[in-house]
Amino acid sequence: MIIIIYDFLKIVFNTHKRNEMANPNQLRIIKQGIEIWNKWRPKTLYEYSFIDLSGADLSDYDLIDANLSGVILIEANLMRADLKRANLIEADLRGANLIEANLMEAKLVNAFLNEEEDLKVKGLKNYKGADLIGADLSGAYLIDADLMGANLSRANLDRANLMGANLEKSNLSRANLSGVNFREANLEKANFKNAKNLPLFIHKALDENGFYSKDKLIKSLKKEFNNLSRIDLSGVDLSGVNFSGFDFSEAILLETNLMGSDLIEADLSRANLSKANLDSAILKGANLEKANIVRANLNGIDLRRANLLKANLSEVNLDGAILKGANLEKAIFKMSIKLPIFIRKGLDGNSLYSKEQLIKSLKNGFNNLSGIDLSGVDLSNSFLREINLSGVNLSEADLRGSNLIKADLRRANLSSAMGAGLVEAFKRIGLMIL
Repeated sequence: MIIIIYDFLKIVFNTHKRNEMANPNQLRIIKQGIEIWNKWRPKTLYEYSFIDLSGADLSDYDLIDANLSGVILIEANLMRADLKRANLIEADLRGANLIEANLMEAKLVNAFLNEEEDLKVKGLKNYKGADLIGADLSGAYLIDADLMGANLSRANLDRANLMGANLEKSNLSRANLSGVNFREANLEKANFKNAKNLPLFIHKALDENGFYSKDKLIKSLKKEFNNLSRIDLSGVDLSGVNFSGFDFSEAILLETNLMGSDLIEADLSRANLSKANLDSAILKGANLEKANIVRANLNGIDLRRANLLKANLSEVNLDGAILKGANLEKAIFKMSIKLPIFIRKGLDGNSLYSKEQLIKSLKNGFNNLSGIDLSGVDLSNSFLREINLSGVNLSEADLRGSNLIKADLRRANLSSAMGAGLVEAFKRIGLMIL
């Protein structure tokens, strides 16, 4: 009993510790041949339950039908190794070299196949050209893996995580893709012919031969520009595309790359844009009512005249964002940074923006507003009687319907402000203006 507990604690401890080299006794056994290896494993359940072949050079080895389940193969050299039908369930292959390895019909269920930050291993794993025909990769962890040109024909990728993976020119024909995470993956020219459980966006991106093409995806989306409501394009690269006027209402655009895209007057109401890349995107006049924009990249985004009513913009960076004329009423800015001064002054205790709160803040600081930038801000139908706006930048601000009687607008910039024509009329009833 004591021995068993000792072995158990040793296993728990070692699973959190990275050994720099393989266990020499275990390495010697596997190099004697797979028949000997497979016979050895079951007979040594307790003594060798923790099997470490990390860093082992097994390049060009015949490992057909090898039982390597749960084995630590961190940074092992498996280049050109024949792992056909090998059992690699829950094996740790982080940093392993599998270039040109034959993994046909291998079982890699829940295997660790990518680098983790805590290991601090240089470089990402390389599976370029790997033969994974019929491999069982269900639940496999392949984030950022380089699978360029890999043969995954008939592979079972059920629930596999391929986020950020490079699958360019890979063969996924007849593969099972149920529940696969393809977010931010490079799928250009990948072969999906007769693949099962294809995500909708991949289906729309395939040419007549079953190859993925971003251009084909864009053409398909443009044909249905009025019927894309609720479509799931999570993590898809849609950068630099003209989506002006498209209906993306309630669409799932989680982590989608829309950098530099034209979304002028597009309908994105209730869309999920969380963590989306909207760097330098143009959304002038777009409808983003009740959209989820949490943690999205909004650097340099153009939101002029956009409707952001009740949108959630928590944890965003608005550095360089253009918000002139945007409707921000009841929008949430919790933990957001680089907010324009008018937004900061318009937030209540729950980080909810309102024009009413902005006016209250302006009135509370009426003696210290000189030089404040309110350009393009919606101040329509506001009670601004006797407020001191001397020296304030109100260019392109919306002042229509506002009460500006006896307001001090000396040195204020009213260029292109809507309703500014009323200022002349107010002169006759006590409006102070330079």
